[in-house]
Amino acid sequence: MIHPDIPTVPNVGFLIDGDIFHPGDSYTVPEDPADTLLLPGSGPWHSTAEMIDYARAVGPRRGFIIHEALLNETGLGVLEMFLGLASGPNGAQFTRLAPGTTVQL
Repeated sequence: MIHPDIPTVPNVGFLIDGDIFHPGDSYTVPEDPADTLLLPGSGPWHSTAEMIDYARAVGPRRGFIIHEALLNETGLGVLEMFLGLASGPNGAQFTRLAPGTTVQL
């Protein structure tokens, strides 16, 4: 929810090959474990505390930050600071990729 006056839109998450989870615009924990999480790092509905708790609840081995385009350099620095907390006891490695960067998943 962004605000009570703004209707909540349906959300779709995708589990790809039983390994990579893209939650869309939500913090929905997938029913099946996901080794890789695409973790929302910003957005009108975003909360840092919820992001950290969500990453810990999913418990992936690694993750990549998505939805951070609204952040300036200062906001990206703050996001990077909190990614260590998102790793939680599982020790997941979360990475923010520069635009145009590709990775093999």
